[in-house]
Amino acid sequence: MTSLDNSLTDSPSSTWNEPSTATQLSFSPSLRPVLVFFLVSTLAVPVMFLLADPRLPRTPFWSRLFTATAITSVAVFAWGVLRWEGVSVADVGLDRERVVSGVVLVVAIWLVINVASYALLVFRGDAVALGLPASPTNGLPVGAPASQVVGMAVTLWIFVGIAEEFAFRGYLQNKVVAMLGGGTDRVRMAVGILGASALFALWHIPQMVVVRGIVGPEILLSLLAITIYTVVLGTLYELSRNIVFVGLLHGTFDLNPVFVVGETGEPMTDLSLLVYPLAIVALLLYRRWARDARPTDFRPQTTGPATD
Repeated sequence: MTSLDNSLTDSPSSTWNEPSTATQLSFSPSLRPVLVFFLVSTLAVPVMFLLADPRLPRTPFWSRLFTATAITSVAVFAWGVLRWEGVSVADVGLDRERVVSGVVLVVAIWLVINVASYALLVFRGDAVALGLPASPTNGLPVGAPASQVVGMAVTLWIFVGIAEEFAFRGYLQNKVVAMLGGGTDRVRMAVGILGASALFALWHIPQMVVVRGIVGPEILLSLLAITIYTVVLGTLYELSRNIVFVGLLHGTFDLNPVFVVGETGEPMTDLSLLVYPLAIVALLLYRRWARDARPTDFRPQTTGPATD
């Protein structure tokens, strides 16, 4: 197992532009890195909250800043553990080409939804206007100022979406699949995705109790919902190996960027479910291209030294 200090300077696969040319995505066979990551990251957010809550103003801005800082710290720690494992960010789906392709795919989904929303309003004979997206469940009401909407969008699309996907699909899921020997076995792969999803749900328990004050049976329902949701994200990641694509979809599920509003001034939500079939279409198109153009992106996960 490579030490953290040495891997920061000596890792041969630590380039941003290109994944390793090895035929396998190889992780250390040791459980130590993943256990350290899971335990530290699980405690990090609630501890940061307990330290920051008495000192931070209770405003939307500071709430978003705390969320962004906390999740970014987890992503940075995941990056450190990846380097400890001898794996680069490009190896798990975060390089320049996948940044561009992921952004293009999700923006195309947003564009289709807005065009479809506009066409539906015109077909109904309703008044059509443009407005800012809202997300009442995240504290973003209809008619919120542009600065608040931008702040929420950046928080959900980048810090909650991409940063969480990098940490928990890019590292945790790949590591669990590798430990189960699931890189070339679909059943073990499915078990690995489910196991990583369950761990991601458990990761939320201290946050539910400390940050959100959730106790009792509601925790079990939340864990089940998170697990199911994460299985979907984990499957999308495994089929695309593109952190940005899956991360922006994650953020889209939290804040759907529909800018078309009807007579009431509220954003259209009728076609929000279009995100799911459009995501599948985008995934199939991307995978068809990437399997030929970037075959090393889909290297099977394994433990032990990579083979050339």
